[in-house]
Parts: sequence; structure tokens; C-alpha cells
Amino acid sequence: MSLSEQSGALFGGLSFSVVIPLFNKERYIKRAIESVLRQTEIPKEIIVVDDGSNDSGPDIVAKYADEGIVLVRQTNKGVGAARNAGAAMASGTWVAFLDADDAWLSTHVEELADLAGKFPECGLLGTRYKELRTECSPEAEFAQQNRVVQREIDYFREASFDPGIIWSSAVAVRKDVFDSLGGFGSARLGEDTEFWARVALDHSVAASTRVTSIYYRGTGGVIESLKNDAAPVAPIKSLPEVSPAIKMLCEREKFESRIMDSSSIRAFINGQLLLGMRSNALNGRLLRARSFSALMVKPLERRFMLWRVFLSLPNPLIKIAIWANRKLKKFK
Repeated sequence: MSLSEQSGALFGGLSFSVVIPLFNKERYIKRAIESVLRQTEIPKEIIVVDDGSNDSGPDIVAKYADEGIVLVRQTNKGVGAARNAGAAMASGTWVAFLDADDAWLSTHVEELADLAGKFPECGLLGTRYKELRTECSPEAEFAQQNRVVQREIDYFREASFDPGIIWSSAVAVRKDVFDSLGGFGSARLGEDTEFWARVALDHSVAASTRVTSIYYRGTGGVIESLKNDAAPVAPIKSLPEVSPAIKMLCEREKFESRIMDSSSIRAFINGQLLLGMRSNALNGRLLRARSFSALMVKPLERRFMLWRVFLSLPNPLIKIAIWANRKLKKFK
């Protein structure tokens, strides 16, 4: 029996297509697929887009053909292009994304469907996730969750505090919204946040505090591989250099002056700058850290001002403070 035959009408006829981009994840793709097949609400379809893998990952996916899982192959174009290819084929009213080295708890689609039913005007939905490093039983660990809250959120404001408030393996985009915006960009890193920001500029966003997705560390993902690359040390000179999301907002401001009038968008931009300030300062790249600080958009909230004050201290004092902070963390 195919997935479409198993799945019923979800909350007034809503349906979910699942898109899984795949690139050299033979060790993890089975876990990802099995987590989708165990959903309490069966998705309409599962589309796996192989982005030019040179391992046996696609062969593993092909074994699920009898269960209705569609395998699409393309030359390597990047994760954004792979997601776009899968979404283009999707026939559901919503498209849910799952990276090949992550997994869902069994209630993920059910929670997304509940959100979609309660907030039908939203263009973007998200649930919470947990990070795990080792093989375990997340179903048992996160099965009992009290005080789950579902609500519309100010994406830019909340992402300024928590950049992962919307995350790529715990998100669904309304299909018509995805099509109208043209999907993900081609950046190697940050293409997902840029797309969430693009959606949030024109559509409302809803989120649930229920943990329904697992981010597995140690799988050789993009962020982990970039950490192994030589980190840039030169100062940045302009906001568009910071991230694809900020570049998009700066370009949008050229013909839509209201962008920087929004305190939430200013906070979002400064939140991204703060990430750069922190990571560079903690790794001793103080000149680069200060270049992020200099680009902050005024007026500044107190949380951003504190870091600017910290970075204005003499280098020896900053290094002593960072050393002391690391020592204290070891004793916690």
C-alpha cells in the first residue's frame, strides 16, 4: 500500500509532503526514512533527492520503492537546490523538510498538522528539536512533554534570541508560499535562515514548543565540516557580508524602506552580528569580532550594548575574561 493510500485527510484536507535532501549520508538515511514511516499521521509522500552522492545512500533509499518513497537523482548542486527539486515535485498542501542525518519523533507530522489546522493563514510552521550525539531512544526520552504551547510568533524578534526557533529538520512551508517565493538560495551556509526570513517578511509564522525532531551531532554535516575549515580572520566591511539573510534584508530595503524601521528586524540583524562577535571573540579573533560590533544597527538593545562594551576593553582584559569563563565552565 502506498503512502498516499495510507494517509487520510489531515485536519480539513491538509496533507504533508516530506522532502529529504541526501548527500553522502549512507550511515544515516535509513534512520531518517524509518522515522518518517513511523509517524502517527502518515504523510502523503516522501521524496528523497540525491544530490550527487558517491556512496551507497541512494541504493538504500531505492529499497523503499515498494513503500512509495520516491528517489530523485541530480548532479551535486547543494542542499538548497536539492530541497527545491523535491518541493517542486511535492503535491501536498505543506512541504516538511528533514535532513538525511537527522530524525523525527513519531508525533512530528501530527504536531505540524495540528499547527496548520489552528493557524491556517501561516506560511511557515516549526516545532522544537533536541541535539543528540549518540545512538539512543529519543522516543522514550522526549515522549512525555508537559506545557506544550502553540502560537504565532514574531519570527525576527524570536530568532534574535534563538536562531534555531525555526530549524530545517523541524519545519514545514505551505506549498503555495514556497512556490511563490522561489525556494532556497544557493549559499553553502545560511540558505535556510535566509528563506525563513523571506517567508516571515510577508507571511505569519507559527511554532510549537513540543520537541518532535532530533539533530544528531557528529555526522559530518555542513556546519561541522565548515568548523574544520580555516576560519576567516579578516574584518568584515559591510552588513551583506554577514549572512545570506542579512544580505537579503539589505537588498529588500533598497525598494522597501520600512525594513529597518522594524525593531524586530533590527534585533534580528544585530542577533546575527552578535553570533559573529561571540564566536570570533571566543576564538581570539578580536579584530574580526569588533568589525561585527561596528556594524550593529542602532538603536541598540541592552543585550547588544553589553557585548560592544566588552569588546571595547583592552585585548589583555578580554583574553583574561575569556580564559576565566572557560575555566568556570569546566567546574560546572
